[in-house]
Amino acid sequence: MFETFNTVGPVASIRVCRDSYKPFQSLGYAYVNFHNPTHAERALELLNNKPILGKPCRIMWSQRDPSLRKSGLGNIFIKNLDATIGIKELHDTFTEFGEILSCKVAVDDNGKSKGFGFVHFKNNEDAQKAIERVNGLTLKGKKVYVGLFLPERERLKNWTNIYVKNLDPSTTEEDLENKFSEFGKVINVAIRRDENNVSKGFGFVNFERHEDAERAVRELDSTDLGTSKIYCNRHHKKNQMRSHERLPTANLFIKNLEDDVDDDVLRLYFQPYGHIISAKVMVDERNNSRGFGFVCYSNYMEAQRAIEAMHANVLPGCSKALYVAPHEPKDVRRMKLVQQFSIRKLNPSAIPPYPYYVPPFYASPPPAYPVPRASNWHHGPSQQSSRPPRAYQGGRGGRSGPPPQHQRRAYEDQANFSAIPEEQRRLYLGEKLFPLISAIEPALAGKITGMLLDSGWTLEALTGLVSDPASLAGKVKEAKEVLEKAQKDNRT
Repeated sequence: MFETFNTVGPVASIRVCRDSYKPFQSLGYAYVNFHNPTHAERALELLNNKPILGKPCRIMWSQRDPSLRKSGLGNIFIKNLDATIGIKELHDTFTEFGEILSCKVAVDDNGKSKGFGFVHFKNNEDAQKAIERVNGLTLKGKKVYVGLFLPERERLKNWTNIYVKNLDPSTTEEDLENKFSEFGKVINVAIRRDENNVSKGFGFVNFERHEDAERAVRELDSTDLGTSKIYCNRHHKKNQMRSHERLPTANLFIKNLEDDVDDDVLRLYFQPYGHIISAKVMVDERNNSRGFGFVCYSNYMEAQRAIEAMHANVLPGCSKALYVAPHEPKDVRRMKLVQQFSIRKLNPSAIPPYPYYVPPFYASPPPAYPVPRASNWHHGPSQQSSRPPRAYQGGRGGRSGPPPQHQRRAYEDQANFSAIPEEQRRLYLGEKLFPLISAIEPALAGKITGMLLDSGWTLEALTGLVSDPASLAGKVKEAKEVLEKAQKDNRT
């Protein structure tokens, strides 16, 4: 940096900004102070776009007032640029309209143009003139779009670009435009092709209005184009996809759907809880519902509201209770199951290192079953108690009173429990036991829940603990005594 800038005049100081978490990694920008303002002006004229370590540098005056930078006034966005247009060519194109503060062409990791750029004018009036004069012009064989730059938060609200996949190899840009132009004015259409000009099976459609793009996604997704059923959704950039992956998911998995529930019905029932980006019921090759689907909200909090409101609910006219939970990729689900079922059995002579259990909050209550009466909970019950469950104890004459409220609720959820895959039922019961044990022994809830799940008890026995607070309290007390004894033995 010093060698480059010292050629135009004496440099007072140089500061390269670095990542606070990775001190040796540059953030890609720096500040250079000259002793003489004239030398700074010469650096702007002579060194702008000059390569430094193979990358062309962009030079502008340091702007200490962040409000001017963040306002976006005078900043314009140019897209559909030819790959040969660099910063210098872009600057030369727009310099006639007024003083330019900065000019940039976006490039990938290999330094190749991404086809769009930005020009920031000092005066907003100059930016408006540039938009009026250059928008729609052809530069190096390509018709460019020029408009005001919008901050990301505004662009996300008013998206217009649609991602389309599952395209026939024979589908052309004209076919795609004809299909989508029924919903509004289409600005441009592109189908990605390989080096042999063969379609890669996906493309993009950009509308003029957000409302038209939203309607097109809603009505054209899973419709036929040629011989293929196309997939349509809002286009997300790679960096947006990565940021979404780091956030708690706003995508929900819903199962136990009836055959007559389609995309529109699913959207209708989940609409009250937030802005839905997409709602999809999965179908087989005959277009019959597979009984499950997905609803994607715009943010995590909306998805959580939907889980709390809709999980274990029965839709009007349906017979099954819905199962609603955050969507998890297959590998994540598989890893969680492996972790749950690989818990080592408790050794009574030592405190186990990992029987902790922390379930999510969204599961519904499991059904009630009779509780086994075992002398040693760790080795599992040797036989079922001869005493019938409380809900079935009859009075004189064999008549029984109404079951308690918590058991009635458990019976209603019995169908829900039976719908859960057998290998996941123990995990499901852990989700129910953990909050109940937390109320009795909050400090040891994780350990005791893990001990119970891995104790050798049957699913029916564990389910009975959920609906019988007295039995659960007894087992928690026994488990606590085992832990305390193991702790004492370790000290001695």
